[in-house]
Amino acid sequence: MNTDPSPVPEAPVAEEMIDIDVIMRQIREHLARQRGGQPSAATETTAAAFDAGFYEELHAANQDYDRLYVAPYLTPSRLPVVGGLWQRARAVFHGLVIFYVNRLAEAQMRFNTHVVRVLNEIVRSLDQADTADEVARLTRRVQALEERLQRLEGGGR
Repeated sequence: MNTDPSPVPEAPVAEEMIDIDVIMRQIREHLARQRGGQPSAATETTAAAFDAGFYEELHAANQDYDRLYVAPYLTPSRLPVVGGLWQRARAVFHGLVIFYVNRLAEAQMRFNTHVVRVLNEIVRSLDQADTADEVARLTRRVQALEERLQRLEGGGR
């Protein structure tokens, strides 16, 4: 009997370059739609106002803001006679502590939800602002107005 798994065939390599950022953006958008939410600001940017690391951290915050629950974990007791009783008492007290810790975690998750939503909205508005294009447009307009003013002042004397 052969217990070695059969080798997995390698995927054919395309001759063209694969853009991982595009693929990841599509995956994130698909996952966001499946969850019934909107794609995060990290997935909607085309002209990025921030560097890629910022958007990765924002995406991670969108994924992890609600993962704070603490699960009970007790190490086994090696006491021969009273070990079982000690273990049950520890489990009861541990459960009580976890109950209160998880209540605090729920409050923290509500806060995290609001912070992540506000951060997403700030990033979304900054990305949509096209501030560099707006500054360039206004600079050209100021230059044109200065030239016009120079012509008017020069022609009037």
